[in-house]
Amino acid sequence: MMFQYDFGRFSGLKLNRNKTEGLWIGAAKNSENKPCNINWSSGPIKALGIHFGLNHDQCTILNWDNKLDKCKQIIKNC
Repeated sequence: MMFQYDFGRFSGLKLNRNKTEGLWIGAAKNSENKPCNINWSSGPIKALGIHFGLNHDQCTILNWDNKLDKCKQIIKNC
């Protein structure tokens, strides 16, 4: 994994292994491998405020339903 070290050396960024979550996707979605000593999730993970996962319907609910409810409440109170 030379790329990981090159990236950090050139960018000055480091991977915080305590906060990092991984999610296998595509053909590897059922993989039992747990490389890089990070937490690997079978459910949705959240990155930059967006939920990502293998279950599209579940991610849609997590990403939109609460926001839509808040918008409806604001409109209702106007």
